[in-house]
Amino acid sequence: MKLSDLNINPDEKMLREFGLFSLFGFGIMGLVSALKWELWQLSFGLWGLAVFSFLFSFIQPKVLRPLFVLLMVVAFPVGFVISNVILALLFYAVFTPLALFFKIIGRDALNRKIDPNAASYWVVRDEEMPVSQRFKQY
Repeated sequence: MKLSDLNINPDEKMLREFGLFSLFGFGIMGLVSALKWELWQLSFGLWGLAVFSFLFSFIQPKVLRPLFVLLMVVAFPVGFVISNVILALLFYAVFTPLALFFKIIGRDALNRKIDPNAASYWVVRDEEMPVSQRFKQY
């Protein structure tokens, strides 16, 4: 994620979509806060915000711009940190140990070892591949 991915100037189409999605998003958050924590004032506020966003997405979408920008500014750092943490965990917890294991056992799946006595690195295949399959990439 780059800072240029932060959209603080949405067009009307995006604000309409935001209004439609916020009906479900704020509605579900209100339902969860009511059923799980019994925070009824918060639930009614979230349901009101859901209806407000839904109605104004059709009437005047520009009214939703401050709410959209606020939520984008709040969500951007969270997404940035989480994506980088997930990538770092994937790299250091999966790929690095796997590469070290392959290095220890001497696996060379790509046949990259340099053989000074080899005349060529051409790999001869036993079976003949049909011409139609030679140009098929997948």
